[in-house]
Amino acid sequence: MRLKIQEESMKEQNKIRIKKTIFILTVVAMTVYFGWRLFFTLPFRFGPLASAVGVILLITELTGALETFELYRNYSRSAVPELPVIPAADYPEVDVLIATHNESAGLLYKTVNACRYMVYPDKNRVHIYLCDDTGRAEVAALARQMDVGYFGLRDNPYAKAGNLNNAIFKTHSPLIATFDADMIPTHDFLMKTVPYFFLEEGPIGFIQSPQSFYNADLFQYNLYSEKKLPNEQDYFFKEVNVNRNYANAPIYAGSNTLISRRALTKVGGIATDSITEDFATGIRIQAAGYRCYAIPTVLAHGLAPATLRDLISQRRRWGRGCVQTLRQSHWLRHMGLPLRTRLSYYSSFLYWWAFFRRFVYISAPILFTLFQIVIVDCTVPELLIFSIPAYLLYGLSLQFLSGSMRSARWSNIIDTALFPYLTLPIILETLGIREKKFSVTRKDAVTDSRSFTLALPHLFFILLSALAIYQCYTVWMPASFVAALVVMYWLVLNIFILIMAVFFILGRKNSRKNVRFSAELPVLLKTPCGRFSGHTLDISETGMAIALDTGKTLDPSLPLEVLVQSGHYRARLEARVVRTDESRDGALRYGLVFTSMDAENRSQYFQIVYDREPDFPTRLVKSSGLRDLGRNILQRFRRRR
Repeated sequence: MRLKIQEESMKEQNKIRIKKTIFILTVVAMTVYFGWRLFFTLPFRFGPLASAVGVILLITELTGALETFELYRNYSRSAVPELPVIPAADYPEVDVLIATHNESAGLLYKTVNACRYMVYPDKNRVHIYLCDDTGRAEVAALARQMDVGYFGLRDNPYAKAGNLNNAIFKTHSPLIATFDADMIPTHDFLMKTVPYFFLEEGPIGFIQSPQSFYNADLFQYNLYSEKKLPNEQDYFFKEVNVNRNYANAPIYAGSNTLISRRALTKVGGIATDSITEDFATGIRIQAAGYRCYAIPTVLAHGLAPATLRDLISQRRRWGRGCVQTLRQSHWLRHMGLPLRTRLSYYSSFLYWWAFFRRFVYISAPILFTLFQIVIVDCTVPELLIFSIPAYLLYGLSLQFLSGSMRSARWSNIIDTALFPYLTLPIILETLGIREKKFSVTRKDAVTDSRSFTLALPHLFFILLSALAIYQCYTVWMPASFVAALVVMYWLVLNIFILIMAVFFILGRKNSRKNVRFSAELPVLLKTPCGRFSGHTLDISETGMAIALDTGKTLDPSLPLEVLVQSGHYRARLEARVVRTDESRDGALRYGLVFTSMDAENRSQYFQIVYDREPDFPTRLVKSSGLRDLGRNILQRFRRRR
C-alpha cells in the first residue's frame, strides 16, 4: 500500500515537472516570437492602413499572451487552505440574505426552503431574510408562510447593492451569507464555509464558492453538449478564481458567499457606485487588509440565463462593470493593494478584451486575402520558424491551464458567439462612455433562445471567409503554395468556429417547464390493488419516471401514493400514470405526474430534487471539432424531420 502511494506521488511530481518544463519553454518561445514580431514584422512600409492593422494584430496577440502568463503565475502557486475543525459551540450567528428583484414566489420558495434545511450546530443562530427591493405583497406573504424574515423596499435607487445594504444595516450577526434569488444552497453550505473564518492567517473577508447551475446553460444545451461539456462558468469558478487565491484576488461574485460583517462595515457596505457591486466590494475588502478565498467545492446551484438576449445583457453588464470599477478606482493605483493583486485584476480587464481579439483574429486573414492589406511583413520560412514552436507550446500550455474543464476550441466558440455584442460596449466603457440603463438578468424566463437576427454578423463573416478561401485557392496558391495553405488553414478554422457560433445562436427548442434530474432512488407505490416497490429513473418538481422491481404492471387508471426517500429527506405524494413505455430490455417504464402534495411533503420533496449534484459533466469529454460539428448538424436534422 505504501509503495503504491509512493508511486502515485512520484507520478504526480513527474507531471508537475513536465508542466513546469513546458511552461518555461513556452515563455522562451513566446519571448522570441514577440521579439521577432515587434522588431521585424510590422508592415510600416505598406502604408498607414497596413501599419494600423499590423499593430492592432500584434497588440491583440500580446494581450492574450499576458493574460495566459498571469493565469500561469497564479496556477503554479495557488492553494486552498484546509477547512479547520472547530467546536460546535464556536459556530457564530449567521444572517442569510436572499436578494430578490422581480423573481416569482415559486422560484423564491426553492431557495428559502433549502436555506431552512442548511445544517448548523445550533439552528437558532441562523437567521434567514428575504430582501425584496420591490416591496411585493406576495414575497412578504411567502416570508410569513416559511417563517423567515422580510425586508421590503420601495423606490430603491441602488438596485441589489441598496437592497442588501438595507438588510445588512438592520441585522447583527458577525457572518453574512448572500444568495441570489435562484441560488439553492446545499445542506452543508454553512458547515463547509463558516470554519474558514477561524483560520489563523485572518482576518478573513469572504469565502466564495462556485456559481453552479442545475439547468443546462445555453452553450451546453444549444450545442447538444449537456453530456460532453461542463458548465461554461465552471472553468472560472473552479480554476481561475481559485488560482487567484495566491494573489489574494478572488472575485466576490455576489452569491454563494459568506462574508465578514466587520469587513463589510469597514468598507461601508456593498458598493453602490458600480453596476457590478459585488466585484467592487470584493476589491475594497481585500484593500482593507482582509484575506479572501475562493473554494472549488460547489455548495449552491441556480438557474443559468435562459435566452441569448438575457445572456448578452448579463455579460455586457459584467464586462462594463469590471472596466468601470477599475477606472473609478484609478486602476487600483491608490488602494494599497500589493502588485500581485493588482496584476490579477488587470488580467480580469484583459479577459474582457478577448471578444475584440476574436474580431481581430477573424478579420485579419480576410483583410489580407480579399483586400491585399499586409498584416505581417515576413517570408513564409520566417513565419514557420518563429510561429509554429510558439503556437504549439502556447496551445499545450493553455490545455494545462484549462485543466479538464475547457479547451481552446470551446473558448474560441464561446468568445466568437458573443463578440459582436460585447466588443463595442467594452471599448466604450474603457473610454469612459457609460451606458445609463442596465437590466436585471431574468431567472424564470422561457427557454427558447432562437434568434436568427443575432446570427447575421457571424453569417457575414462566414461569407467573407468563404470568399477569402476561394481567393486563396485561385489566386494565392499558384503564386505561393505554402503561404496560401497557412492562410487557408486560418480561414477554415475561423469558419468552423463561426458555424458553431451560429448553431449556438439559432438555439434549440425546449418544451420542458421543469428541469429533470437523473436519479435512482427507492420508491414504494401504494395502489388499490396492492403495494409495489421500484426505483426512480429521473425526477422533477412535478413528476418522475419509475421502473418496478418486479415484472408486475401498473393500471394507469388507478390513483397512486408514492413514497420516495433520499438521505434524510422523505416525501409522500399522490400521483397518476401519464405515460408507459418499454425500454430496450423489455422492462416497462412509467411516467408519473403528481396530483397532490401537502406543505411538509412538498418541502421534503423539493430537497430531494434540488439538494444534489446536477447531471452535467465536471470534465470536458474529448471530442474532435468535426465530430462536434457533425453532432449538431445531425441533431438539428433529426429534430426538423
